[in-house]
Amino acid sequence: MAKNRMYRTERFRGPLMRISYAWQLFTPREAGENSRGGYGCTLIMPKKDDWSSIQAKIKECVTNQWGDRGAEKWKQGLIKNPIIDGAGKEARNKETGDLHPGMGEDVQFIRVASGADRRPQVYDQNVVLLTDADDCPSGSWGYPVLNAYCWHNDQNGDGVSFGIEMFQLVKKAEGDEILGGGGRAKPEDFFEAVAGATGDKPESAGDFFG
Repeated sequence: MAKNRMYRTERFRGPLMRISYAWQLFTPREAGENSRGGYGCTLIMPKKDDWSSIQAKIKECVTNQWGDRGAEKWKQGLIKNPIIDGAGKEARNKETGDLHPGMGEDVQFIRVASGADRRPQVYDQNVVLLTDADDCPSGSWGYPVLNAYCWHNDQNGDGVSFGIEMFQLVKKAEGDEILGGGGRAKPEDFFEAVAGATGDKPESAGDFFG
């Protein structure tokens, strides 16, 4: 491993997980003060389910990057854990304190990302490529293809995160299963056909105030 290169695992298929902010796999986030931009999503799973494949990759990262010191640094909380509690601070709206849709005491989650020049590929049950965010709404379940990697920066110290390369949709969310942070709004949620519309010119804005 090069001296200045942080350790990264080989890609692997993760467990069956529920996706939130799924639209960000199709449309990249804009870079901002606290974000480098790019693609990504949140992957949620019950705590009682099998997290062993995720945990094994975290352990691989810690061991290969920090060697004999890694286990002790991890125990002391000096390496940021990418597995986040579903009822903790990061699962809540910063302004209201309410839990984000899909979160709760019985789940935990990881945030995964990919660079703006590497859009993750999303496939359906028959491994057909999906190109429309509406085909994979937040709340759907599927299998991600991930890699784990180590990082360090002066502000946040050391940590492990996950990158995402692919996602296979297994069960598409419908109705109440769809989580907030989903795709585009549906016109039928806001509009209905206007009977007898004539196309007459509407009042000007000035008329609203007399």
